Amino acid sequence: MFNPDDVLSCLEEVHPSPLSVGQIASELGVKKRHREAVKKTLDELVFSGRVKSVGKGKYAFASQTTEEGKLIVHHRGYAFVHVSEGRSVYVHQEKQLDALDGDTVEISIWPSAKGWDGEVIRTVERGRKQLTGVVARFRGDQAVIYPDDPRISVDRILARGKKAEVGTCVVVNVERYPTAYDREIEGKVVSILGAPNDPDVETKKILVGGGIPLEFPSDVVAEAEAVPLTVGKSEMVDREDLRQLPFVTIDPITARDFDDALYCEPTKSGYRVFVAVADVSYYVNPGTHLDREAQNRGVSVYLPDRVIPMLPEALSAGICSLNPEVDRMAMVVKMDYTQDGERTSTDFCAAVIRSHARFAYEDVAEALYEDGGNNLGEYHEMVASLAKIGRQARKKRQANGSLNLELAEPKVVLDEDDGRTVREIVKSKKTQSVTNAYQLVEEFMIAANIAVGEFLSKRAPKVVWRVHEPPDQDRLEEVRPLLESFGIPLDTELATTPIGLQKVLNQVQTTDAKQALGFALLRSLKQACYTTTPLGHFGLAARDYLHFTSPIRRYPDVTVHRLLKRVLKSERKPAGNPKFNQPTVEELDSAASFSSQLERRAVDAERSALAFYRALYMRQFVGETYTGQVVGVTDFGIFIQVNEPFVEGLLKYDQLGDERFTYDPVVRQAVGNETTIKLGDTIEVELVEVNMPLRRLDFRRAGYIPSPTRGFQNSRKDGKRSSRKSQKGPKSRERRGKGKKSRRESPNTSKPNKSAKKGRKTTKKKKRR
Repeated sequence: MFNPDDVLSCLEEVHPSPLSVGQIASELGVKKRHREAVKKTLDELVFSGRVKSVGKGKYAFASQTTEEGKLIVHHRGYAFVHVSEGRSVYVHQEKQLDALDGDTVEISIWPSAKGWDGEVIRTVERGRKQLTGVVARFRGDQAVIYPDDPRISVDRILARGKKAEVGTCVVVNVERYPTAYDREIEGKVVSILGAPNDPDVETKKILVGGGIPLEFPSDVVAEAEAVPLTVGKSEMVDREDLRQLPFVTIDPITARDFDDALYCEPTKSGYRVFVAVADVSYYVNPGTHLDREAQNRGVSVYLPDRVIPMLPEALSAGICSLNPEVDRMAMVVKMDYTQDGERTSTDFCAAVIRSHARFAYEDVAEALYEDGGNNLGEYHEMVASLAKIGRQARKKRQANGSLNLELAEPKVVLDEDDGRTVREIVKSKKTQSVTNAYQLVEEFMIAANIAVGEFLSKRAPKVVWRVHEPPDQDRLEEVRPLLESFGIPLDTELATTPIGLQKVLNQVQTTDAKQALGFALLRSLKQACYTTTPLGHFGLAARDYLHFTSPIRRYPDVTVHRLLKRVLKSERKPAGNPKFNQPTVEELDSAASFSSQLERRAVDAERSALAFYRALYMRQFVGETYTGQVVGVTDFGIFIQVNEPFVEGLLKYDQLGDERFTYDPVVRQAVGNETTIKLGDTIEVELVEVNMPLRRLDFRRAGYIPSPTRGFQNSRKDGKRSSRKSQKGPKSRERRGKGKKSRRESPNTSKPNKSAKKGRKTTKKKKRR
């Protein structure tokens, strides 16, 4: 009939995916009445260790890999789990068991034609403790709520607690999670947010969905309010007094907190540059409520209408901020430069400083790069010297292989009088002169980070590094055909060196598709992160790099300040009288790992908020025609970027024309019978729909009236994953409702946004290096 080797062969060779007893029996041709024998054989193989029991009654070959990672669900239903060695594992909707987006899961992994596929074995830790949704109706004393995040694939939420009207957005604390057989969530309504599509409501939903706290706990607020508002004489112990030096701050015009200040003076051989950084670690000590909350937040989050700070405002915008004309605690890096921008020596100290003036990037741009006169006043010559040194130092850094990876980013401009109204969406840096002013400051922040890294690498046993590993040749190989289709050769071995990749980027900048190609190259690189292993920073071509210059908004910087103070004290240099112990290896490892996760959480929230405001603004322009550039080609459509307003939307193939197209994943082109569409092409499009739940703009080729019988031809072999509409399993909510409104069709009481003719306020631009 069969033997154990047949079962092993079935699991190992025929079906790498975990199988049930019935599936194994069917594969082996075993009749139903003999399935008990299959079960007994499997139990014996499990006992011997040759087979593993995984999931609910399924079995897998024992050599099959299992990994843990975070489940990232797409709104179509499928998901990915990022595991060790940079692998992304595809998980079909039917193989997600009871897991939800954001959960930490254990998955079994097997190779597939597309890379790696997997199946959730168990949910290790739930990622979302709160969910947001819209009240649909009531069932007794319970509200029936549909989650408004399309990635939360459950039937409904049943919740008691605060009473809200039908059509209202609410926050629910999850008390019972779904199972593989029961797709309901039970919970308690703890907050009523308001109407869907209201900017304030949508922003709060994004924060709740990301697990980002909205308010500071009372014990944290109490500690912050107890901090002195001024620097007293007793606090100046063990510090250099640098208040006589005319430090200045240069930041975005909307900045409310100031991490860093600059000053330079001429020397016999060149210049000495002082970089002063807010001494947050003086006020935030290990073991305090403030420190605990800063660790839990990790970073400040910058959204179009607000900032969610890492520290309470009393610190972030008060005593820690290097505001003009007040004494402030600081950690100072002194760097000597030659006339041609070569850094020759460095020194460090804890100090008391006083910022003498505050400037915006636009002020510096106008004065130094636009012939705008002397609007920097008595500090003009000093700032001009900083610009000169910084420009020369930047050239030297780039000559050593440092990459210019900056891509144009959108910025939401809100009305000054009504923060709920979007006036426009523009590029974050409109002009080259503003970019130059930004780079002036950035150059010395990078230099200070490197200088502190070099200093601590020789003195501290463990450091929280900011690392950026070299790219894998396999990832570069994937993008090679695309670059070669634009006449750009790519030596994948040479491109794993900064100088080699820099040469490729320089060629990319000469093409019409520089934005799209630059993004494709950027995606082939590994993500920068925090770790205690000194792996270097590939993008900056720096061996020793860390984050030191932004402790008001990044927790790793606070940790580095503490390490620096302990080393300075051991060398009997001004160290700010540190009263805490050297951080342990375990504390540093935890801080590095947790900070990387929290940084990604903040980035996701910032992107979601930007997408919402983009959709909100563009609703008023449905039917308008724009000229856009192709910045992405996929198996389901083409992404089009419009310059004014600076937005991006999707042009599906059935909205492109009567010509049939297939997707070429190798060179990322849409190939038609007569036309080929590639990155960088210009297309005139009409905005036909703004999908608010998905925060997506949908375009149609201008002048085209689509036919229902023609469109895009593709299959799984062309690279397309199955969408949730085509997957088997429980019927979708829309079908179950039989005509009733689905949760995707939440009531929308807000009116389309209108452009205001009033003053404007711009979002604060973060400096994430």
